[in-house]
Amino acid sequence: MKVSTAKIKFQCGFFDTATIIPAFNDNGWNLLLSANKTAIIIQRQRGGDAVYMSIDSAYYAAYSIGFRRVIINNNNNVKD
Repeated sequence: MKVSTAKIKFQCGFFDTATIIPAFNDNGWNLLLSANKTAIIIQRQRGGDAVYMSIDSAYYAAYSIGFRRVIINNNNNVKD
């Protein structure tokens, strides 16, 4: 899901939490949005997972969606 779509869904109350997690295949961070039992990783404009090079840039993406509280999970064994 792209950031622009996530903003709209956030305003409608779809998402509960935003979590910054280590990127699985790259050096960097992914932004994971959760709603009930559904987890979605933010996508790039041209497809594929968005990989942020710093926690600050991932936080800014979450902030631009509307989140004011973000969880940072540095555990590499995250299971959905």
